[in-house]
Amino acid sequence: EGFPIKTSDVSAAFLQSVPTDRDVYVLPPKERREPGKLWKLTKTVYGLADASRGFYKSFSGEIVSLGCHKAILDPAMFILYRTQSKNEEPLEMQPIGVAVSHVDDVLHGGGEIFNKKIMGPLFNKFKFGSHENTEFRYVGINFNQLEDGSIEMDQDHYVEALEGPNMDTVIKCSMEEVMDDEGQREFRSAVTKLNCVGYQSRPDLCFDAK
Repeated sequence: EGFPIKTSDVSAAFLQSVPTDRDVYVLPPKERREPGKLWKLTKTVYGLADASRGFYKSFSGEIVSLGCHKAILDPAMFILYRTQSKNEEPLEMQPIGVAVSHVDDVLHGGGEIFNKKIMGPLFNKFKFGSHENTEFRYVGINFNQLEDGSIEMDQDHYVEALEGPNMDTVIKCSMEEVMDDEGQREFRSAVTKLNCVGYQSRPDLCFDAK
């Protein structure tokens, strides 16, 4: 659609979650601690297993209430449609803006209506930190939007920083041996890095990586 793309980062996202639906008690910080007293949380905080979900529920609830629809294949993608009617034909849904959230990082693009109706109210509702456009890094991928509106994406910085595993840990092993802890760490690290590149940038190499 040629939307200008931007990325925005929510500050202290987990403290902007929906109220917690379970009882959680914590020791207060040392400077606020009193003998025999605990704090009961009203919202999820960093360190809890459901902290990121609490923020997702808060963010998704707000953006849907503003008029966006969740994508069928990805519940973290939100689309604003322009509804058009042509004579007596069925309504046609045309996207005029898209926002994707990965925990507290939001990738978004759209026209003036989308920015005014969706992103503006979100910026007022949640506390945001940085905003970047045109050229930036989002969830480990480099984005660059060219003058014609097309978008280039790569993981060049990640690939260039990759280092091969220390083969000295396995060079003397036989095929029947189980690698020691150091060898296991080297092997798992190498596999994880290769899979990361394969899944995100080179799906044609995923099978080879496996």
